[in-house]
Amino acid sequence: MLQAITVLLVFQLIGEVVSQAFDQLVPGPVVGMGLFFAALTHPRLRSAELRRTARNLLQHLLLFAPAGAGVTLPVQRVAVEWWPITLSVSENAGMNRMRIRKYS
Repeated sequence: MLQAITVLLVFQLIGEVVSQAFDQLVPGPVVGMGLFFAALTHPRLRSAELRRTARNLLQHLLLFAPAGAGVTLPVQRVAVEWWPITLSVSENAGMNRMRIRKYS
């Protein structure tokens, strides 16, 4: 489990570095998640341990919404557009719950 979490954190770190290098057009964790998704095409990275760890993390982080991660800085915009943001984050959380039920 420790090795799988290390892999996930390394991809998040790489995403942060890439995000900082390109003036934070996209939040670092989102970039890292995209890179991790692309790296999953390599058979060595797809292990049962990584699958088990990812499933455990998803079960305990139901409200985690990468789409809502980058909207915390511009407070004025959040104040104006709070309703659409709330709807999209809630929808994402609901979809995660459905995926967990489907694959559990």
